[in-house]
Order: sequence, then C-alpha cells, then structure tokens
Amino acid sequence: YLLNPGKLRGDMIGHCMRRVTAVAVLSLSLTALASRLEAQDARQRQAAAEAYDKGTTAYVDQAYDEAAVWFETANRLAPAAPALMQAIRAHEKNGNVARATTLALELQSTYRAEPNAGEFAQGVLDTHAATLVRVQVNCDEDCKLDLDGKLQEYLTFFVSPDERHRLTATFETGSKSAAFQGAAGETKDLAFAAPPAPPVK
Repeated sequence: YLLNPGKLRGDMIGHCMRRVTAVAVLSLSLTALASRLEAQDARQRQAAAEAYDKGTTAYVDQAYDEAAVWFETANRLAPAAPALMQAIRAHEKNGNVARATTLALELQSTYRAEPNAGEFAQGVLDTHAATLVRVQVNCDEDCKLDLDGKLQEYLTFFVSPDERHRLTATFETGSKSAAFQGAAGETKDLAFAAPPAPPVK
C-alpha cells in the first residue's frame, strides 16, 4: 500500500461505499418491517373495533354470552381496559361470575394505574371472590392450562365452589393433571412439574 497510495485510497473508498450501501439496505429493510408491523397493528385494531361493536350489539340485545365472547376477542386483538370491563359486565349478566371475577383479576393486574379500571375490578372482586374458589397455579416450566376441558389462559383464576374440577398442565415433554375441589372463599395452590423428556433412542 505504501508503494501504491492510489490503491489504498481506492480500497478505502470502496470499503466506505460498501458500508453506506449496507446501512442503506438495512434502513430500507427496517422501514419495510416497521410498515408491515404498523399495517398489521392497524388491521388488528380494526378487527378489535369490529369485535367490540359486535359485542355492544349483542349486549344491547341481551345476548350476554355472545357479547362476552366478542368483548374478550376485542381485548385479545388490541388489549384495552374498556373491552375487558365490558366482558366482565357481560359475564356477570350471564351469571358466569367465576369468569367475570377471573377477568377482574386480569383487569386489576394489567390496568392498575387506571383509576376507573382499578376501582371497577376491585368492586367485582369484593362482590364475588368470597363466593368462589381462587386457584393459583405454579408450573416449573412454561405450560398451557386446560380447566375442565377448556383453555385457561391465566395462572390465577376462580372456579365454582363445592364442585370437582380437573386441571391439566401441558408442557413440551408431556402433561400433568390434578383433580381438586374447594369451598367458597378458599384458595387452592396447585404446582406442576414438567415430566422428564423421553430418552433419546
């Protein structure tokens, strides 16, 4: 290089140009990704708004079970306190106080900083918690829960008292189940350990 300074300058310029090109391509890729994510978010928000509207219509028509499904769908698509609050109201109207109270726990946990949401959730808990069984689950690894044949997405939830329930925790390596029953106002702590992985053949 000392014998050929022109080659050195050319190599340096080429290196800089490659870096500039790489940065430009990366920037364009990130912009495209951000645009796709923004479009996806917009579609999800639109779908959530449509689900909320359907829930509102069903609620006005006193189809509370259907309304609760739509409001929960809206919350899954675009989590928001109003959707969760409306789902709780619909479940209460439908007599499904265990689900309503479970969602109140989620509302309290997620939107504690929002005064209206926190007060609403606490009111539901004060009204119903003492009449139900509170279940707290601990899995030593990531698990999916099935309660009485239905998906249970929360690790803490409420069930009806004086009834026999079955909870199944599914891990990557297998499943574990437990039957339980509790009295009103009682808390049941259930722990599941993942089954060992099968031996490699």
